[in-house]
Amino acid sequence: MKVLTDPQIEQFLVDYPEWQLDGTTFVASFEFDGFLEAVEFVTDLAEIMEELGHHPDILIQYAMVTISTTTHDADDQITDRDTALIKRIEEILDQ
Repeated sequence: MKVLTDPQIEQFLVDYPEWQLDGTTFVASFEFDGFLEAVEFVTDLAEIMEELGHHPDILIQYAMVTISTTTHDADDQITDRDTALIKRIEEILDQ
């Protein structure tokens, strides 16, 4: 696991503009057509989270899913585990 530097974080945010930095946490919200679609998205993410061994905080508000990710076992810093997870989340969204 590699902790990202500020320039690396800034570049990542340029490459993934739907994500924002909230302190030491990447956060993004995604809106779906309804509750079932939002839950299906989270279910699809569950397999990836297990595969990567990295589990973000997830909030479902009807058709809106908010994901917050930081690496707790790296003293709540942004690491390559967070960026790997975000890249996989974006792949699901692009399908």
